[in-house]
Amino acid sequence: MYTLNILSATYPADAPPPIDLHFIGNASLVEDPFNTTESTIVVSNVDSQDFPYRLPSNYDPDLFSDFIFTDANKVIIGRIGADMLKDFGVDMKLVAQMSGAGSHTVGGTITIDNRVNIVDGVMIETSFLVFQDIRVPSAPGPFLYLSNDGSWNSDDKLIPIEGTTDNAFTQKGDFTQDLDMTINLSMFTEGSLIVWCRPFGIQLGSGKIMAEK
Repeated sequence: MYTLNILSATYPADAPPPIDLHFIGNASLVEDPFNTTESTIVVSNVDSQDFPYRLPSNYDPDLFSDFIFTDANKVIIGRIGADMLKDFGVDMKLVAQMSGAGSHTVGGTITIDNRVNIVDGVMIETSFLVFQDIRVPSAPGPFLYLSNDGSWNSDDKLIPIEGTTDNAFTQKGDFTQDLDMTINLSMFTEGSLIVWCRPFGIQLGSGKIMAEK
């Protein structure tokens, strides 16, 4: 599943609300997205919508090439074309069920999902992390990593946890955060999330990454 996030958007002052966003898959519809019986996706009231907004299950980024903003008079007031689309996300939802190693307390579910952000007129597909019912170890210096093989090595990618001391994996409960866009998730779709204790160089817990069915 994908979610849509529109950040700091401004619309023409003379464009009467509500403002709608049309996902267009047929180039011939760009000039008149209303004159069609073909299926499109419309997100209504984006000028007042609460974000992030979960897109319909039939949203497939490969099927849509243009994104049109219209006002209440059905006048096109903006467009984001395929040449302005940047893809940093992952094509599927990935889930890891965390558990502790030995007597260490690690638990909860970490999901890697997708978000469509519109920033400065550019549509960017990014991945974000959903942490649910997270339980963290009492050991010092626990950090969360993406691992290819389930054990720590220098090629693993650190996931800094926002709002914690030194970005350590010490945040409990439920929270979300964006995933660093420089991380190539395709390298880890069959890997694991691991919790690594830096001071003692031991693994405190892990969770195998699985595609959600």
